[in-house]
Amino acid sequence: MFTRNETVNTSTTSGFEDLITYHIVNTSLGAISTLVNALLMIIFLSYRPFRTRYVLLILLNVGDLINSMAIVLTGLNRIELYSTAIRTMTLPVRTSVECAIEPWLILKLIEKQSPEGCETPLRGSAKTLTARTA
Repeated sequence: MFTRNETVNTSTTSGFEDLITYHIVNTSLGAISTLVNALLMIIFLSYRPFRTRYVLLILLNVGDLINSMAIVLTGLNRIELYSTAIRTMTLPVRTSVECAIEPWLILKLIEKQSPEGCETPLRGSAKTLTARTA
C-alpha cells in the first residue's frame, strides 16, 4: 500500500507502546460511543412522532455517529502503524494521495461538514411547519 518505508532506530519507537495503549483506550471509547449512537438512531427512527419532532437531534446524531466511527478507524489505523513500526523498525512514507484516501480521514471530513449539512433540511422543516400553522 505504501510506496516506501524508512528505517528507524529504537529511540524513535521508544514511546510507541504508550501511544498504542492510548489508542486502544481511545478506540474502545469510540466503539462504545458508536454503539450508543446507533441505539439512539434506532430509537429516533423507529417511532414516527420522534422522526418528525426531533429532526435536529437525528441530524446531530448522524454527525456524532460518523465521528465515533472515525475515532474507531483512526485508533485502529494508529495501533497498526505503531505496532508495525515496533515489529519491523520501519515507518511508512506516504504520498499525499495515499494519505487522502484513508477511510478515517474521509469520515472526519464528512463529520466536520455535518453541522452545515443540518441547516438545509431544517429550513425545509421550518417552512413546512409555518405553512401548516398558517
